[in-house]
Amino acid sequence: MAGKLVLVVDDSPLLRRLITQVLHQEGYRVEVAADGEEALQKIRQLQPDIVLLDVVMPNKDGYQVAREIREHMAPERQPRVILLTGVDGGKSRHQARQLGVDDVLAKPFSPMELTARVRAVS
Repeated sequence: MAGKLVLVVDDSPLLRRLITQVLHQEGYRVEVAADGEEALQKIRQLQPDIVLLDVVMPNKDGYQVAREIREHMAPERQPRVILLTGVDGGKSRHQARQLGVDDVLAKPFSPMELTARVRAVS
């Protein structure tokens, strides 16, 4: 789905750059945010198609951001959400499903796995 807008939310500048490069090569437009508060602002402003959302971040964590997206946005305006997690995968997946997250991607991940997951929710 070339041309879709993906918001990459992670507190690691290196990971944001790497994900941006991979997604640009696949034809996606990419914006970035460094924390949960900035993510929510950009989601409201930009209305991305997909949000790649790190779980562990300053200000608001990925679970809080996902909850706000699902509870405070009209369903037709909600982006698809993929949580990025380096913590316990089973607990993360369970909590993510309760929040209505579309997918969970465990760190570290390969560029191929990242693009496959993004394509799957596009």
